[in-house]
Amino acid sequence: MKTVMEQCKNFAVQYVKDGGEASVVYFPDVAITGNSHFMFQELNNAEIADFVETWLKDHGLTK
Repeated sequence: MKTVMEQCKNFAVQYVKDGGEASVVYFPDVAITGNSHFMFQELNNAEIADFVETWLKDHGLTK
């Protein structure tokens, strides 16, 4: 049985093959820790929002 992370990575690979833009990020790998699956309800929600905003800018998806 595949782990959730493996499923996410496989989805992202297929999404990119289909012409989409996707990345799978494990927050501890980028020094963001202490999160559950409610990422915008966490105490560090501003840090997460900054990360998402940077990703969007880096991929030309926002001004």
